[in-house]
Amino acid sequence: MLAPGSDKHSPPEILRICAEPTPWHVPCRPTRPGHSDLNDSPPTVYTYQFPTAVSPLDSAAPVGGEPDSAAIDTSTGIAVIPSESGDFANVIDLAHATFDKAAKSATGTASIHHTVNAGGRSEGVSIDPVEHIAFFEGEASSDIGVIDLSKASMGTGAYLHADMPDKPSGGTWSNMFDPHGIAVTTGILDGHPVGFVVDVSDSPNAWVARIDLQRFLALTPSTPGTATSAEVAPAVTFLDASTAK
Repeated sequence: MLAPGSDKHSPPEILRICAEPTPWHVPCRPTRPGHSDLNDSPPTVYTYQFPTAVSPLDSAAPVGGEPDSAAIDTSTGIAVIPSESGDFANVIDLAHATFDKAAKSATGTASIHHTVNAGGRSEGVSIDPVEHIAFFEGEASSDIGVIDLSKASMGTGAYLHADMPDKPSGGTWSNMFDPHGIAVTTGILDGHPVGFVVDVSDSPNAWVARIDLQRFLALTPSTPGTATSAEVAPAVTFLDASTAK
């Protein structure tokens, strides 16, 4: 975990979360009152610890087994770290963790660290920092998922899983393995957050899928927590990457 140092006169430090994009070496306007203006250099590498962790976590594995990826909501400081072997996602409010520069540690508590069980494979993650939606993909599978981080950071979030529809060319969709082929951005036409995943079952990687994340999150599937490929299909647009210029 990387974070710049903070004001030496006010330990322990907390993570720098700025109200607008700011280079790490430039003082920033904190997002919320009481946040430190962290502007020391060079940056300090911190080790996350959770000494009061309970199952499915423990103090020796504070984010579970095989944390395969990580993403952070840059507007709130909420980090999401999937545990591949545990089939759950950690949702950690790093803006309220305790940073100790001398010990090079960042300490979490039960009030800022929550876990959300995944309904399928969910190793890759990317976050939309405007609507605060975490988007997931399962390695070498058709699995995708979303979490509302505004709820998950309060301990009330749920994972919505879906199976990708088949490709327009036919055949089952298969996400990239490692590295993960996942990203989020804002749609140009409607301003909605959109997620992208890449298929690897065709060669050369011809299909990219664009998912309207708000539409996905708003689904009310017939099986709670799990949407079928038909139910998620209206939120999915297939892009033929082989025709891109």
